[in-house]
Amino acid sequence: MVEGGAKIDPIRLGLIWQRLNGIVDQVSETFIRAAFSTVVRDNYDMAFSLLDTKGRQFVQSKRSIPSFIGTLPRTLTAVLEKFPIATLAPGDVIITNDAWIGTGHLNDISMICPIFRNGTLIAFAGSTAHSVDIGGAPSPSAQDCYEEGLCIPICKIMQQGEENALVIDFLEENLRGPAETLGDIRAQFAAYHDCERKIVQVLEEENLDNFEAVIEEIIRRSSASMRAVIADLPDGVYADEFQIDGFDEPLTIRCTVTIQGESIDVDFDGTSAQIKFPINSVMNYTYAYSCFALKCLLDPGAPNNSGSFEAVTIRAPVGCLLNAQRPAPVWGRHLSGHYAPPAIFGALSAVLPERVIAESGSPLWNVYFKGQMPNDGAPFVKMFFMNGGHGARPNGDGPGCLSFPSNVSNQPIELFENQAPLLVTEKCFVP
Repeated sequence: MVEGGAKIDPIRLGLIWQRLNGIVDQVSETFIRAAFSTVVRDNYDMAFSLLDTKGRQFVQSKRSIPSFIGTLPRTLTAVLEKFPIATLAPGDVIITNDAWIGTGHLNDISMICPIFRNGTLIAFAGSTAHSVDIGGAPSPSAQDCYEEGLCIPICKIMQQGEENALVIDFLEENLRGPAETLGDIRAQFAAYHDCERKIVQVLEEENLDNFEAVIEEIIRRSSASMRAVIADLPDGVYADEFQIDGFDEPLTIRCTVTIQGESIDVDFDGTSAQIKFPINSVMNYTYAYSCFALKCLLDPGAPNNSGSFEAVTIRAPVGCLLNAQRPAPVWGRHLSGHYAPPAIFGALSAVLPERVIAESGSPLWNVYFKGQMPNDGAPFVKMFFMNGGHGARPNGDGPGCLSFPSNVSNQPIELFENQAPLLVTEKCFVP
């Protein structure tokens, strides 16, 4: 690669890459340790990544879940449409939880922070975290997204280092447990500050004036790696179709994968139409988990970034279950979106039978509880995850008690009982 007019040594590139990875992992842990909610602190239902000024992701933390990693670049693209780079200043933080801009439902709050060096914007830090409560009444009976909670439009929650009091007040007045959600948001502020400081420090120590060239080479290498893997696959059209539980009747997931040269196309044409119940997936979410499936199957060893998917297209008919349109209810979008990976695996099982895994039960098991604390009547909202395990592998059983395609962690029952007026009498593994 060329940096500052001269080729950068591959070893130096590797060292810079490792330092960037280390920074993102460190600041991700800063966020986790400072978080107020168990869903972030113990379940790791979050993501932290670095993106360039073109909206491409080039580094991610190891704990990041696939849906958030896959949607953050698309979120940043929407953010830059409203706040072009020229309108951003050091200390700004932009927030949104719009389901069609972010991760597919209102409970996931995404934030973007510009990173500056010597007055020039050089990159963005992006993060997403699940908020147990976002107002509304998450329920299988919700008929539209307006029933599901508060939608935060793209706005600056921090401007030049100062919190936007209006946004903070609005959140406080509309959430059942604002201290927990705002605590997580402020934990991300701390992580952003730490991230910018460390990134600038690395660039100074490496005497690196053309950060864009480094990013370009990182992305180029991942793109070349994925293209080479796809090129080795036999050209052809491969399909899979199955039914999932619906409400009134079963729903169909259909996937057609077309491989041609160095490119691959995934099309969910033939999938059932969106329904009036809240298990619809938006395109961002479907895109994220489709990319994750292809990455796991085709090129898991190469660094994961936007370059990995330059040769990939993901499509779903407008208005179908996997590309639902506003104002469809989407709170339980994982109940359909989590079926994108097994559909892709099924389609490619004839091409790569030694790599695909069987269906994992796919939808995430998470249980919500809400009510009032017995001592003071204060409202509470809590949840915990229960993971069944992975589908069988070609050479053995799938590991138990792990989540796929999400990678959230099981939460110790003791933590749940400590924060909610509830007692769990039994939780066990059923082989």
